[in-house]
Amino acid sequence: MEVISPVHGKITYDENEIIKFEKTILGFDELHNFILRKVENSNFTILQSIEDEKISFVLVSPFDVESDYEIKLSNETIERIKAKFASDVSVFSLVTLNSDIKKITANLKAPVVINVNENLGEQVIIDKEKYKIKKKVRKKMEFLKNNPKWIRQPKQVQISEDKVVILTERGTDLWARTYYGFQNDNAPVFQVETTDKYFSFIVKTEFESSCRFDQCGVAMYLNSDNWFKASIEYENEKIQRLGSVVTNHGYSDWATTDISSDIKSMWYRFSRRNSDYCIECSEDGINFRQMRIFHMWEGAEKIMYGIYACSPTEGSYKATFSNMQIMECQWESDADWRD
Repeated sequence: MEVISPVHGKITYDENEIIKFEKTILGFDELHNFILRKVENSNFTILQSIEDEKISFVLVSPFDVESDYEIKLSNETIERIKAKFASDVSVFSLVTLNSDIKKITANLKAPVVINVNENLGEQVIIDKEKYKIKKKVRKKMEFLKNNPKWIRQPKQVQISEDKVVILTERGTDLWARTYYGFQNDNAPVFQVETTDKYFSFIVKTEFESSCRFDQCGVAMYLNSDNWFKASIEYENEKIQRLGSVVTNHGYSDWATTDISSDIKSMWYRFSRRNSDYCIECSEDGINFRQMRIFHMWEGAEKIMYGIYACSPTEGSYKATFSNMQIMECQWESDADWRD
């Protein structure tokens, strides 16, 4: 059997996966049958109606939102979902999504409880003032959990659970020899170390750049002669340059395309496959387009990657990094599209 969700696409399921709600979710009295699907590389779960394909709910464990969360089921609820032991029951909170990760909330007041053995569910109300209908889901970004280190820490930086803000310093840059003949190697880079050869890293950048060559974005800094960066470099009031620089064995290249200077935010997705890499960009964090594929001669084993911001000329501006995620490699192998 299958259901075609306009949001989540085709979901196939077996009859024994259907979860029945005798007491329905508030506001959806006509819907009694659902299926659960875990969202890959996240803490979220989808509760999809099979009676109305357009209806689905995003769920999260309330214990991920509030570690000391407590719930006591009434005897009536226990009887309706046929729970014999506490281990029979999974507890979820309904999530209200937002494009701004800081505004995603979970309903701790009215959780959904499911007996995973009997496939019976119910929404309940908790009579405790401290549990809110809209509790912010703010978890430390995956990138920050990996103990990032500075290469040249800036004088002014703010690091919180959901963002990193850098105030750039004039005269900072990354460039090696090609065309200009000089080597600039003094930009601050904040990065993690990994031996994982198949992964993707996503980050949202917001910037208030106003001087020529002001830039912030993704970086992989191995040493002064071997590194990569992708960013938007400010040019003038009309255009700025979306591009990337790959530096192998002490010489940089620079690949760019001109975009409007009105753009003040960009997402990047940096992916690795062994010593080959792909960088993509997106204006909405959903639809990514390829900027380039490249090879790093010294990037076959352990690497370091992360974020950077700098002002090569007279500038000094605020660069904000948020929504940083590390996940399974989103860059398809050529075997995925080849015959």
